[in-house]
Amino acid sequence: MAQMIDLDFDPDEKTLRQFGFIALFGFSAIAALAWFELFIFAAGWLGEAREVCLAFRCPGVVTVVAVAL
Repeated sequence: MAQMIDLDFDPDEKTLRQFGFIALFGFSAIAALAWFELFIFAAGWLGEAREVCLAFRCPGVVTVVAVAL
């Protein structure tokens, strides 16, 4: 039986850098959706959009910093 996904437990630096920037832009996009209350965030339950955006932004920034070092 063939393995569906090959896990790379020792990725090279280029792959880690790509992952970091994808995480940064991905979490930033989710934070923007929360800030402008679009799609799932349009339900009106976001009284504290600033804190929600910060919560989505932090993992992306932390990932970039961790990968860059």
